[in-house]
Amino acid sequence: MKANKKMIIGVIALIALLITIAGALAAPSATYSPASSPVTVLDNQSQLFSVTVTNQTENSTLGYQWKVGNTVVGGNTSTFTFDGNAYAVGQYQVSVIVTENNLYVDNNIWTVTVEEVTPESVLSITSVKVNGKSSNHQNYCH
Repeated sequence: MKANKKMIIGVIALIALLITIAGALAAPSATYSPASSPVTVLDNQSQLFSVTVTNQTENSTLGYQWKVGNTVVGGNTSTFTFDGNAYAVGQYQVSVIVTENNLYVDNNIWTVTVEEVTPESVLSITSVKVNGKSSNHQNYCH
């Protein structure tokens, strides 16, 4: 009976060790924000893009390369702010490549549409005529 208990405890310890090793060997993965594409940005606004890396190797160095189209933009950071004011109305590809110790981890691409701000309505009603009778602001003041 004691031998069986020791054997069970040994098997449990071995399984726990294997799970720990498997977790340590798991490849890093990334999640992105915004989580979906396409993204619409008004020409007077900005949109923040970001990457969160999980299962990073201890003491490793992460790298980020952001692009709009084929042009490298931003710095080697986990975030990039797309400024709608800096781009003409139209469609763009925003992408990021994530590396760990200069080895590829993951990448993501968003389709970004820059749209013009819709101007506020300048319609103003100054009078209304119904059945030949007109009412305007002056008639209400008398």
